[in-house]
Amino acid sequence: MYKLLKSNAWLLFLGSCMSLVSKVEVGQIYKHYNGKPYEILAVGRLTESETLQECVVYKGLYDDPEFGPNPIWIRPLAMFMEEVMINGQSVPRFMQISL
Repeated sequence: MYKLLKSNAWLLFLGSCMSLVSKVEVGQIYKHYNGKPYEILAVGRLTESETLQECVVYKGLYDDPEFGPNPIWIRPLAMFMEEVMINGQSVPRFMQISL
């Protein structure tokens, strides 16, 4: 019974991840809550060895004094899509600004 419950929970988790994946696509431009723009380079299972999380790879469309021009970042998809508290207000961490 535990094995069945465990597999059903896993399927629910995968389903929720797939709905997130379908919202973020390569080539889309997102704005971080701090105002900087980013282009999506890859989305999906990037085989992070410890957790096998779905991730987003994105490129900054700006020059950074510490990381150089167009820095590349990776973040778990769930974190990319989450809301964060800024000045007491819940806002998206990233907001899509182009298709």
